[in-house]
Amino acid sequence: MRKLVLPLVVLVFCVIPVLAGAYWSTDTSETAHDQLEPRPHVPVVIVPGILGSMLVDASTGRDRLLWPGTVMLGADIDPLRLPPTGKGNLGFDVRATGLMGFAEAVSALEAFERSPIARFTPGWLREWIPDTVRSLSYYGGIIAAFQSAGYIPDVDLFTFPYDWRRDLLDISILLASKIADILDQTGAEAVDIVAHSMGGLLARAYVNTADNPPIRRLIMMGTPSHGSPDSFVALHSELGNGKLLLGDKNAQELSTNWPSVFQLLPTREYFELYGYIFDDQFGENHEGVLTGSGGDATWHRTYLENPDSSLAEVNEYLLTTAEPYSARAFHERIGTTLQFAGELVIIAGSGTSTVGTIVKADSAESTWYYVPTNGDGTVPLLSVTRLESSGPISIYHTTASHEGMLSDAAVGHLLPTLLNEDASAVSAVLDGNHTLRQEVSISDGREDEAFTVSTSVASPLR
Repeated sequence: MRKLVLPLVVLVFCVIPVLAGAYWSTDTSETAHDQLEPRPHVPVVIVPGILGSMLVDASTGRDRLLWPGTVMLGADIDPLRLPPTGKGNLGFDVRATGLMGFAEAVSALEAFERSPIARFTPGWLREWIPDTVRSLSYYGGIIAAFQSAGYIPDVDLFTFPYDWRRDLLDISILLASKIADILDQTGAEAVDIVAHSMGGLLARAYVNTADNPPIRRLIMMGTPSHGSPDSFVALHSELGNGKLLLGDKNAQELSTNWPSVFQLLPTREYFELYGYIFDDQFGENHEGVLTGSGGDATWHRTYLENPDSSLAEVNEYLLTTAEPYSARAFHERIGTTLQFAGELVIIAGSGTSTVGTIVKADSAESTWYYVPTNGDGTVPLLSVTRLESSGPISIYHTTASHEGMLSDAAVGHLLPTLLNEDASAVSAVLDGNHTLRQEVSISDGREDEAFTVSTSVASPLR
């Protein structure tokens, strides 16, 4: 039964959008586009978030579907394990083959229903899992929106599936190669990137480590630029049954060797925005592990600076030691300002109660609470919106959730409109959808056009 907890938690509460996307192969080897007529659009590359790409194991000579598949069903999780260094494999050849798709998720569920595991699964759970999968969001909405706007797959509409367990700096090299191939294939001088959740961090890593990246516009949707508390919960041993990303104990064991989860941890900027992520009210002298709001003294006591902190049980190598891809080194490397002259567009979910602060209220009973803040249900609002860039920035707020923005009709309408440089069309989309607002820049800061939410009540995590 323990193995069934993993799919249950992942299906419902995954942080960084998950089971998203209509499957879309990125292999263009079978179709030649060398003699294409000029296209009216700059090529678009869709970059998914964590858990958003299909993974297969090719070590046996055939592509055995892992995600979604046997791993999603709580069985055969070994292929997703990584060595403590976060590099290499443990006897498996795991590859990303496409974006997560509704059809593939349903296929995995059908395989589950035929498997021996199903016989030992409670009836209510067997009925509940399929309904839950069918209610989730998928990247198919985004792809359909671009196709409706005249984009053609593998002509000026591309996707970038990747192994979401890995170091984002390593993956950014693969993204650079993919973009170079697209430019060579299409003859375009630049591409637009639409990145969701952790995919936005990947795009940032690419932009800030490449020489003159050929990016015209970068759209980041729900990207935790300063991290998300969900990754803290995923890694913390006492929160294994929490309601957040990969909260199951098996998943905690897996993710402790996944560099990407460490790179999603709240950063120093997060502490400056929200005060703290973890406060032990029964710490030494009742001072708490983290107190106050920002400052070097507070920051020094966090998991990214102090090996004796509250995450000391997990992989310290990936937390602070590994160069250049430990959590601390990664954020130092990509910086806090996007270094490119193109336009940055941020789409942030607001109006949904989101974990902002985590409190350990009783050390004896290990009672954990979260203090909510405004956000998209997964990433706090300011972690998405408070990013600087050397080029122009536009920020839009949506009432859609972190996963929901992938299939939200208003967001889907806005995306291709933003890329086609028609200000009046963008205004028309905003005027026609009460679920969208644009954040307006003013001289002494940003005028907050976020949708509001009541965030005053703390709720138990465990």
